[in-house]
Amino acid sequence: MNNSIWDSDEPNCNAIIDIIDHFSAHGMKRVYGRGDKFPNQSAFNMDIWKDKNNHLFMRFWSRGSDVDTESYEIFGINIDDLSISKEKVRLSEDRIPKEVRDAYDNWMIAYMKFNTY
Repeated sequence: MNNSIWDSDEPNCNAIIDIIDHFSAHGMKRVYGRGDKFPNQSAFNMDIWKDKNNHLFMRFWSRGSDVDTESYEIFGINIDDLSISKEKVRLSEDRIPKEVRDAYDNWMIAYMKFNTY
């Protein structure tokens, strides 16, 4: 899938994402989130969370009962320069690397319902 759902170019970094069983976001700060809705489809969502040790975790999810949640740990995104306040810590879309974008795109495609006439 091309990156047509993304509004910005991807950064030049080599991120690594490792699929994990699950993580609890309790005590973490949400640093990125997005949702995508396509006609006649479930809504697809991605959230990225930062723990106290600056580790990043990502979850793909949907309220659709036919869509499985996937969780990952992300390595290789520099977050040292994020401005931190009690209210918000945010990554902008232009900081989301190709590896993360591709995983999200592929996850959505796997659960999209395509008409087969």
